[in-house]
Amino acid sequence: MLLRKLSSNLNLEGISHVIVDEVHERNIQIDFLLILLRKLIENNKHIKIILMSATFNTCTFSQYFNNCPTVRVPGNVFPVKDYFLEDLQNFIPGINNLNRNDSVLDSDLVVKVINHINATQEPGAILCFLPGWNDIRTVHGKLLESNPNSSKLMICPAHSRLPHSEQRIIFEKPPEGVRKVILSTNIAETSITVDDVVYVVDSGLHKSTSFDGEKGIASLATEWITKANVRQRRGRAGRVKSGICYHLYKLGEFHNMAEYPIPELLRVPLENVILKCKLYCSNEKAEDVLSCALQPPTTSAIQNGVNELQELGILNEEENLTDLGKIVVNFGTHPRLSVALIYAAFLGCLNPVLNISAALTFGREPFINTLKDPGVIKEMKQAHDNLLYSDHLALSKIIDTWIELKEKSDASDYAANNLLDENNLTFIRDLKGLFSEDLYSAGILDKQEAYSDPLHKCNANSSHIRSILAALSAAFFPNVMKVSQGEVTHGKLKKDALTYSLLKGQRGYIQKESVVSNEYEFPSPWLIYFSALKSDARRLMMTSTVSSVPGLCLLLFNRQKLIYSMVI
Repeated sequence: MLLRKLSSNLNLEGISHVIVDEVHERNIQIDFLLILLRKLIENNKHIKIILMSATFNTCTFSQYFNNCPTVRVPGNVFPVKDYFLEDLQNFIPGINNLNRNDSVLDSDLVVKVINHINATQEPGAILCFLPGWNDIRTVHGKLLESNPNSSKLMICPAHSRLPHSEQRIIFEKPPEGVRKVILSTNIAETSITVDDVVYVVDSGLHKSTSFDGEKGIASLATEWITKANVRQRRGRAGRVKSGICYHLYKLGEFHNMAEYPIPELLRVPLENVILKCKLYCSNEKAEDVLSCALQPPTTSAIQNGVNELQELGILNEEENLTDLGKIVVNFGTHPRLSVALIYAAFLGCLNPVLNISAALTFGREPFINTLKDPGVIKEMKQAHDNLLYSDHLALSKIIDTWIELKEKSDASDYAANNLLDENNLTFIRDLKGLFSEDLYSAGILDKQEAYSDPLHKCNANSSHIRSILAALSAAFFPNVMKVSQGEVTHGKLKKDALTYSLLKGQRGYIQKESVVSNEYEFPSPWLIYFSALKSDARRLMMTSTVSSVPGLCLLLFNRQKLIYSMVI
């Protein structure tokens, strides 16, 4: 909201105070906002800026704002006792290996510590921090195996992609004589507060993204947390009584941890934030604006983002907004999806591309158990795919069907039968309205509600599959991979092996929830995708939402020659 306000009132005339809370999170929005606020106080001497957080480096932020004063407000919490790995060896049997030099979770150690707490400590919930969903599933299974009377444990997973109904369970009080055990990712560090947590088990690990500006590759890996993360996790105990934090790493390893996490501005592709630079500081180069950040990104990362926007036709060679860019800069989604919407409006297939863009902007599929059984999700999408081998088209069909039924007030059965989360679908539907408003404000639509009218010219080709794929191809290129069958490994031919070769030169992997996963017959071997993330574990570029598109479609809508090189 504040960024939107600044776009029309850059000096915030008429506003006396701006309060920014949780600044320690250092996401892109916060860091970019800080750039604008520092510029703001040079032009508006009367405004007051207040930055707040329970755990952040006050010196760094104070220096950034011309050595501004700091205020410390003491909190009222109960004491928390810390045990590190060398301490645990003294009173928990079976803990022998103290040499942990890699960032790999020891699930057996986690289970031993949780079982020890359950057997020896007073009542109180246990909150265990784990890197990811597979780790949660592994620890969950081992806890059940090691506890014959598992009814005495109330095991609750906590993950951002779980449905709200399952996430709410962690706040429920367990029955008398039952211990609540919450197995969580770092979502519980700041986003969730569970009042009855007394014991914290800190694995010292989390999933983290990084971005290689030279190669333009975003990666996901399990890494050690920082001291700031440790303080946040430790602080989850001691809310209602004295607590204990069990750190599954040595005290020396804690001292070797970085002080604070790497800000998001240094860990992700920068196309979005560069476009924001052009909205708020249109006459400045992106590098000049971002060099004013609290921790500026590298020149190569910025240039990679500029190149992406130039390939999309949003920036010209002088890094100024093109006619297309002057429209896209005001849209509320990723520039690639903004381009897809504009193409769709002119190709007459707006509604399905709005569905797809809203779902991709939301960042998760609208199913309630994507994490638990990806194969089931694939089956649900296949039922809506009509053998087109397109996750995008399947999602669009699902969203359309739900919206149509919702208007008749009988969507609940459809949602239940297809494992859909109606909260997610409601959010996606609302995003469609926002993006339609962007198109209307840009003069592309003659009325904001046009997208929902099947007879409007913007939807004249909404049932024409190739028009939809053309709009997506124009926006997603060069995010293309080719699927081929057969692979030579260690001198042996594996005839049934599937190989996904990215146009950008890497090997790919299609996740199990995709309609294309482990399939051999396609309308076309060319697949387009919105984004992919390198898995350090698999050493492959992963994506879960793809569409098979005709090669001719890519040739006509890629704005350049199609060049394909096989990865050896």
